[in-house]
Amino acid sequence: MNLKDYSNKRTQRLVYEALFIALVILQTVVPFLGYIRIGPLSITLLPITVVLAAVWLGIRSGTLMGLAFGLSSLIRAWLVGNPVERLAATNPLISVIPRVLMGLCVGLLASLLIKRGLKTRWIGIICGFMGAFLNTVFFLSAMALVHGNDVISFFGGASSDTLWTVLAAIVVGNGIPEAIASALLTPLILIPLSKLHDLHFLDA
Repeated sequence: MNLKDYSNKRTQRLVYEALFIALVILQTVVPFLGYIRIGPLSITLLPITVVLAAVWLGIRSGTLMGLAFGLSSLIRAWLVGNPVERLAATNPLISVIPRVLMGLCVGLLASLLIKRGLKTRWIGIICGFMGAFLNTVFFLSAMALVHGNDVISFFGGASSDTLWTVLAAIVVGNGIPEAIASALLTPLILIPLSKLHDLHFLDA
């Protein structure tokens, strides 16, 4: 890669990453754009933005968007979060680190699927599902490590069985619907983006 190509790619990276960060901020502050309530369910759409960055732009960009997602969640929890959100999401170990790991893991998964020659639609479905699912699993795992005893006490339990029952219920009741929604929506956005640039074009 010559100096001109490097400069062009660096400029592209800055522009696209800035746009994605702006989208993360917009989804955080605008109701129903990043967080949608459907009855008792609360569907988080922000993982889709992280997944799109990780699959379309590349591993570094996915990790950066995971950081942006985590920091926006941290700030949102402080400003407008309910008591449960403030207990959990105001700790960076819970709100930030899991989202960074999610962006990194999805970027690595996308790289593997691209090398295997999967069609864009299937890459979007798989990465969309796994991104949202990993977001839930990493977040709940961090919360269990940091606030496990608080969760047990809140639900009137006396053992770790109560904790795992609560976490499993959240995964089934909220995490799986989020993952399915992400798997359906991600390819619908990713396919048009792939016509503009190849997947992982910033990592090429």
